[in-house]
Amino acid sequence: MEPTDNAYFDCRWSNTYKLPSSWMGTGHAVYNGSFYYNKAYTRNLIRYDLRLRAVASWTALDELGSGSAGTFGWKGYSEVDFTVDEGGLWVAYFSSDFDYLPEEVLVLSRLDPVDLTTRKETTWKTQLRRASYRNYFLICGVLYAVGLQGQREGTVSYAFDTHTGSESDPGLRIHSKYSYLTQIDYNPNDKLLYAWDNGFQVTYDVMFIY
Repeated sequence: MEPTDNAYFDCRWSNTYKLPSSWMGTGHAVYNGSFYYNKAYTRNLIRYDLRLRAVASWTALDELGSGSAGTFGWKGYSEVDFTVDEGGLWVAYFSSDFDYLPEEVLVLSRLDPVDLTTRKETTWKTQLRRASYRNYFLICGVLYAVGLQGQREGTVSYAFDTHTGSESDPGLRIHSKYSYLTQIDYNPNDKLLYAWDNGFQVTYDVMFIY
């Protein structure tokens, strides 16, 4: 994958919101008129209704692991990551069956966007370990993880398909235009991958083959 030209945005503020509590990390998301975030230093997931300007629902993510902050590498101090694809709203976090396990694995779960509940049949425990990969993104229910070999490029070397429960190694290269890539995320509205590259926002076209 090669980056396209930088995306530029109008920096004038059209609205501002004051949240009732701080968030942790960079794993928050906006979906269907609500802002979803992990309340700082807690296991709580918060849905803030942007129209009502109030907390609309919250839940405690009891399965969240107890590892140190910064589990998503370039995503900063994020223990919880909300992401959106064609299938809706998802949450990803590291967890384990037993606290004494040396490494926790990434759990991916589809969230009810209203009450933040999850279901067992739409929750998957992958083989993705803490610190194994620096970036990941979700497209059409498939989780793709990027392991960086250096600052200027990375390889999508792990994929987990929630439709089949299968794992694979796509071997897809992602190249940096400037220095190094951080915070790679997919936007289902325009079908683009967004990333930060040494302070520049870059996008990558995604080609779907059916």
